Amino acid sequence: MSNRTSNLLLYVLPGVMLVLLAVVVGSLSLSEAPEAPPIPQDEPTLQFAPGKGTLAGRVLLPDGEVFQGRAHVTVRVTRKTGNSSYSGGFDLACRQGEFRGEAESGIAFVTAYVDNYAAATVGPFENLAGGVIEDLEIVLSPGKPLNVAVVDPQGNPVADASLEGGAIVQGSAWTRLNAIGQEDGRYRFEHVNDSDFMIKVSAPGYEPQRVSLENPFEEPVVIELVKAQPTTGTVGDAAGNPLADVVLYELRPGLKPVLGRTNEQGQFESNELTQGDRYHGFLETPDGQRMRFDDLESGQTGLTFAFPPPRQLTVTVRGNLEQLQLADKKLIRINQHVAYTEGDSTDLRTQYDNVAYIIENETATLTFPGLIRSRIAFRVDGLPVSHEYDGVGDVHIYVDLDTATFEVNEDDE
Repeated sequence: MSNRTSNLLLYVLPGVMLVLLAVVVGSLSLSEAPEAPPIPQDEPTLQFAPGKGTLAGRVLLPDGEVFQGRAHVTVRVTRKTGNSSYSGGFDLACRQGEFRGEAESGIAFVTAYVDNYAAATVGPFENLAGGVIEDLEIVLSPGKPLNVAVVDPQGNPVADASLEGGAIVQGSAWTRLNAIGQEDGRYRFEHVNDSDFMIKVSAPGYEPQRVSLENPFEEPVVIELVKAQPTTGTVGDAAGNPLADVVLYELRPGLKPVLGRTNEQGQFESNELTQGDRYHGFLETPDGQRMRFDDLESGQTGLTFAFPPPRQLTVTVRGNLEQLQLADKKLIRINQHVAYTEGDSTDLRTQYDNVAYIIENETATLTFPGLIRSRIAFRVDGLPVSHEYDGVGDVHIYVDLDTATFEVNEDDE
């Protein structure tokens, strides 16, 4: 072997050995790496493409049999897209214990509400845009009774309170359970499980209270009410005339609580707001006109709301109307998806209305006066239709079922 060759090996062999050693060490490090942490249930961390996925499954009795009665099934979704977060709730159609429906992409939990059982939830799981998750199973249980005492600031029992409760899923609760009054300001929810639980309490002269219980059975539940601070204002039309019998609704997932109502002079006084909370919703006139409000708070006085000129949505459908003609109930569900921004998060709430259509001269038409600033969405014989509405003027939507297309025209004021 020449000196040149031996010198070359002297430099090359150590380098090869270092490379092999690095590969071996790297392989050992990868094989011994800890498992990824589970998906947190309180904050979305994964990036999801916007869109909807399909969720399907069954509601089961404690013995494993499919529940055959009436069940209300909802899905709660959170997702992170870029630097913003999203959360929203959706209903899933359920018939004889079998549920199926679409929901926005994200980390999802599905909950079933059934009379005489505690709310039952399955999740979390990744609901991907365009994906399908089937064979989900939600197992019911009767739960246990939860006793609650309601008192005033001096500790005296409040006997005329109304209590609603519900399981907390991803920070949100549908309070559909009603407590039964006992005596001396005590109330009972008959079917509650050990998971997080929210109670909403209201009583004349007091602010509504929302109380979240991490472990509802850990210690006695006593809720102290606070004297109400009225929120007042007036409501008029575009010309400044007072509007009577206008209802203020809070827009919340699955609910539409009444916050107040105007008298003959167009004035309202509400004791239904809790200090520190911000309320979003809409006002509705007796003839169905609506206008949106944001950031309503307890104790605000002298508020003024002026309705814009009347506006409406009209839908005209042509083409093959066979399925519309055969429908038992000639209704189209109009969804209005309303987005609220709180910091970096966007919360999507939906107001839906079932609107009747008529068929004449091979054309189906409907008229709907209850527009608010939102994303309007509905289906006609399976064809999805949507439009971003800025809250100004009328909206006319023309649907052609033969070509599966639609056209939108707006009449701006």
